[in-house]
Amino acid sequence: MHSIGAYPSWAADIEAEQTETLRKVLRPWRERYPAVEVVEQAAIGQPAHHLLEAAADADLVVIGRRTPSLKASPFRIGHIAHAVLHHCPAPVAVVPHD
Repeated sequence: MHSIGAYPSWAADIEAEQTETLRKVLRPWRERYPAVEVVEQAAIGQPAHHLLEAAADADLVVIGRRTPSLKASPFRIGHIAHAVLHHCPAPVAVVPHD
């Protein structure tokens, strides 16, 4: 069994496809708020690492967190949000979503 890292061209193809999907999803928001700079980039690997790398020159980093179930604590965040909050040089907004 091979990991995706064993096939760099697969990883590049998947990243390009997911970046295009993200671009399409964000198009209405870009049109509504043209003054806001948005960089769409899909990356394979550890999310916190990629977010922190991308945040080096950011004015604001916005990350999502799932809305908790009734059993979970409403204030609990995941390990990715936790890492970004503690290590990001820019302000971070954690936005709950379904």
